[in-house]
Amino acid sequence: MRLRIILTLILLMFATGCGAKDKKLIELESELVKDQGNAQICVYNDAFTDRGKKKDYTYIDIIKDDEIKETINTYRYLDKVSDIDCFDFNDDGIKDIAVIGTSGSETKVLLYEATSDYQYDVFSGWSDVGTAINESLDDDFSITDLKNIFENYLASVSLVDSPSAKKPTEIVGDGLYERFLRNEVKVKIGTEKNLGYEEDFNFRASQGQEFTLEELVNTIIKWYTDYSGVQITLEKIEYSFLDCGNDGSRELAIRIKTPSNDDWTESIIIKEKDGKLETIYSDVGWSRSRICINEYGYIYGDGSGGASSHGFDKAFLDADGKYHYIYYDSTEFPNSPYGWLNFYFNDDKNTPSVTVWALIDETHEYDDNDEDEFENGFKGYFYTQLLHDDSLYEESGEIYEYLRQNNRLPEDKLVTINDLEQMIAQKEKKEGLTEEIKNGKTLIWEELAYTFEQAIP
Repeated sequence: MRLRIILTLILLMFATGCGAKDKKLIELESELVKDQGNAQICVYNDAFTDRGKKKDYTYIDIIKDDEIKETINTYRYLDKVSDIDCFDFNDDGIKDIAVIGTSGSETKVLLYEATSDYQYDVFSGWSDVGTAINESLDDDFSITDLKNIFENYLASVSLVDSPSAKKPTEIVGDGLYERFLRNEVKVKIGTEKNLGYEEDFNFRASQGQEFTLEELVNTIIKWYTDYSGVQITLEKIEYSFLDCGNDGSRELAIRIKTPSNDDWTESIIIKEKDGKLETIYSDVGWSRSRICINEYGYIYGDGSGGASSHGFDKAFLDADGKYHYIYYDSTEFPNSPYGWLNFYFNDDKNTPSVTVWALIDETHEYDDNDEDEFENGFKGYFYTQLLHDDSLYEESGEIYEYLRQNNRLPEDKLVTINDLEQMIAQKEKKEGLTEEIKNGKTLIWEELAYTFEQAIP
């Protein structure tokens, strides 16, 4: 669900300048990256027509030295831009992009934060400031108003000289989990689901080995430092307790955050077995993915799969600590009325179990910042709403006709969205995923107060 999704073909159309110049809304120059000179920020509208259906979007080109460094598809349409500026609204020392405009009679605020040099994603903190912005919106809303909202927000959450700021937690108690968090006992790396791509850190090579928390941290940091060639440090360790399978026995989840351009975060779930600690799950998230865990061991998340692709996955850990895979799907949204979803129900990401073509509901405006999408089981699995009308999938329907004209038949089978949701329900039932487990509350994480120092070789 990253808003800078755009096809290579479309990028080629823009390679000679700012999109469709006759549809330009506004342009300014700003020094986005310190000491590298000004870059152009060009906002414009463009339209695409596919099989007679027209879709209008507002785009933002970031141009440096006559080269388009980034094209952001806002998946919104602005009739005009009333204000625009580049300032550091997420307080990380890098300038971000703010656009204020109108769509019909509505005032819209678009925020994009820098993730690396000239790379931008939709602002991840909208849920923190969105209410204040929406309450202030009127015809005269300006960048000055926006800056005031951010200044008030940043002041309220500042960790500097703030007596009300939440402090890292000192761990007390003699349980194995508490002793592990105090760096007093070790955890064995189990054989159950040590995930993570080969190019990211993973614990598969460490199965059977034992580590203290300090040793875990230093193992991860050393790997990323060697991999990136840049000294990686520890930002913080977070922890939470959960009850996998809702059987009344607790497990421990920890997150080890190591900031970088890719913003790696290792998530680990640990279970006490016969008086010893063992990992039952580990995986890594990064700046374009997220891993969510609920109170009963339900694990769900998403991540970028490329320029026009995004992936979603669902699984859970039962009371015994066994990992149950539900599905993974890779979705494609090729800037047309149609998208397709490759669903993998068999834990094999090489061959999809089913491919579903779907018609996008063009009347539905998807909000990437809506955290409700990630509460209570994460029910969404696409960038936007999909139309459920089964008649769309009949041989006389428009999806079948679209595939036929594009020589996609008979390879691509037509499965309705209603059929797909039945398949998901059947897989959940087969694996033992109940509504109670799926609808548990998302974990609340506490920051850990630790005393050890990072002993980086």
